[in-house]
Amino acid sequence: MGLKDKLANYRQESNARIPAETKALMKQATDELAASGILQTVLKPGDRIPEFKLENHKGRPVSTDQLLRNAPLIVNFYRGFW
Repeated sequence: MGLKDKLANYRQESNARIPAETKALMKQATDELAASGILQTVLKPGDRIPEFKLENHKGRPVSTDQLLRNAPLIVNFYRGFW
């Protein structure tokens, strides 16, 4: 099973677990973001991200450059109040 299929399955399973009221809040937040105009400035699939460093689970700094040496990198940002 490829990554696209795995992500599709994950989304489907996750969607089934989320309560309707939470889905409504998530949709409202997403709609507000879209209305803000942010979609005109976000990176698109395939765009290169700027290099940055974050701490890993052990508190050690890790750069995107280091991670990309080993494998493709997926970065997911969560924004919400749900």
